[in-house]
Amino acid sequence: MRITRRKLLTGASAAVVAAGLPESLEALTPQQRAVVLGGAAVPLLLDRFSGSGALSGRVPDVRGPAWAADGSAGASLTVSGNTLTQTSTGSSYSRSDTSGVVKEAGCIFRVSSVVNKLIVGGTAANGAAMYVNIYPSRSAAFYQVSYVLNGTDTLITAATALASVINSNATSIASGITATSSGATVSVSATECPRLAYATTGGIALSTSGTPSPTIANFITGQNYLNGMLHFRLGVDGALDWTFYNGGQVAFQSITRNSAYTGLTANTDYTYRCFIGPPYVWGGLWKGSTLVNSVWAQDTGMSTYNGNSVFFENGLDASTLSYKQAWAYATNGGVSLAAIQAATT
Repeated sequence: MRITRRKLLTGASAAVVAAGLPESLEALTPQQRAVVLGGAAVPLLLDRFSGSGALSGRVPDVRGPAWAADGSAGASLTVSGNTLTQTSTGSSYSRSDTSGVVKEAGCIFRVSSVVNKLIVGGTAANGAAMYVNIYPSRSAAFYQVSYVLNGTDTLITAATALASVINSNATSIASGITATSSGATVSVSATECPRLAYATTGGIALSTSGTPSPTIANFITGQNYLNGMLHFRLGVDGALDWTFYNGGQVAFQSITRNSAYTGLTANTDYTYRCFIGPPYVWGGLWKGSTLVNSVWAQDTGMSTYNGNSVFFENGLDASTLSYKQAWAYATNGGVSLAAIQAATT
């Protein structure tokens, strides 16, 4: 009896495939999967990270060329328990040089902690001041905490004092936000990673870093991708920092981000999808079936960066970020530019 695709894909599987989500393949038998892969949505790359071993040289379990592992910690990229993780400290890039121009790059991932860090630097001097705006969640406005240094403060004691100010603030307490200090670094956390902005006076300086979260890049195969790529960074605070990277970050000619961001939650599966259709890029972050943040951008030079290769960056910390799936497609269907524009305010 001839089995048709309509008969095979029923219920939830049909809905997921119709939306263009590659995770639909999980629920299908090998015979059913072959039917799906025979259609228009054939992936250039799809790996669900079954099995175990080093990533370098691994052939994806569904489709695509063998992986390359770049960066100082690239050799530590390891597949185990249906996840891809980095097991030593340093930079790492899971790279795939696909057989066609990439129009969608995406992943399913989770992080084991959600922390945003303030690093106190510059010169500690009497009267210098730090002002920090804390955004507790997508539904709450920011509030400000501050600390003015005295004549005996060092960078370390200033960081300790700033953490104390955050912990004693009534809005921090009500929002479940806590801060700890270690040396000159203040770590701020909550159920959803808070977003931080800051200003300083008097020679003291602040900078931020956070729990590693996915960065996806698309670039032309064979070139130095740091000097020509589309760069899709997702911050642990949920901010979508999408840029070119051409010897440094370069802004798109126009970019619109959803102002209602949400920070990531630890040990939660997220789907991150980046669609490329020069002169536009668009996409966002999903928690389950809910779009929690979106962005779209336009640039007339975009096509000169769009190529056959992708990488998925893990960040500098070991074992914090885990990829559960990674993919690239030659089509950018599934979520339209118009839908993302409508969701982006």
